[in-house]
Amino acid sequence: MAGQIINRKNDTWLVRIFTWKDSKGNRKYLNKTIHGTEKDAQHYLTAKLREKDLGISLEASVLIVSDFLDQWLETGVRPRVSPRTADGYASLLERYIRKSLGQKKA
Repeated sequence: MAGQIINRKNDTWLVRIFTWKDSKGNRKYLNKTIHGTEKDAQHYLTAKLREKDLGISLEASVLIVSDFLDQWLETGVRPRVSPRTADGYASLLERYIRKSLGQKKA
């Protein structure tokens, strides 16, 4: 499930888009309330899913560096390299970057 449209009340729709999982395995969503028709909500959902497919950030979120690195490792690194290489990257990030920059905003 990449996205869904939920009817809230008179011409109000909740558009929910799955964005990623954090380091603890919790799912993170982009939620947006659309006032108008269901077609308006569908247009918004389609546009955001296209942005997601193109790799464009869906929202100007306030991520900390540590969560960004987790997301990068899972979506950008692990699908492209061997598990041993990905584990090596994770170890290097832990040793050199997370301790000093991990809690800063990305």
